[in-house]
Amino acid sequence: MASNSTINVKVPTKALIKSLKERLAQIKKDKAGEEKARSDYDKAIKAWEEGFTNLVPKAQKPSNVELIRHPYGIPDDKVKIEVTYLIPKNKVADRPEKPDFMSAYEYEEATQSIASAIRLLEMTEEDFVSTSSYKSISKYL
Repeated sequence: MASNSTINVKVPTKALIKSLKERLAQIKKDKAGEEKARSDYDKAIKAWEEGFTNLVPKAQKPSNVELIRHPYGIPDDKVKIEVTYLIPKNKVADRPEKPDFMSAYEYEEATQSIASAIRLLEMTEEDFVSTSSYKSISKYL
């Protein structure tokens, strides 16, 4: 049988302020390094895709060739041809993992909310933060 009991937690205000400041600094650092991370990811994807051309032996016949006459987005004076080659899985490198980028909206919302919470907590004279206050900002920690 499930219980609807709540947990009461007392978190030291100074510890919470410190954690929020660290998280805010980390978010800003991640955002500052995002352009380089995007560039590195794009280069890794390009290298990964270019690696496929070395996998197809020149004399090998494709296992499937499909002519698509009217594909969406292709001009009328062009024809799209899809060619399929069967290659052993162990010869194909894993696709590079895409980093998790924060959108501009998410970044603004997070930084403003954290900065606001820090200002508010710095004004309090309480030694501990209530459970409800902690719950509202815990998503940023």
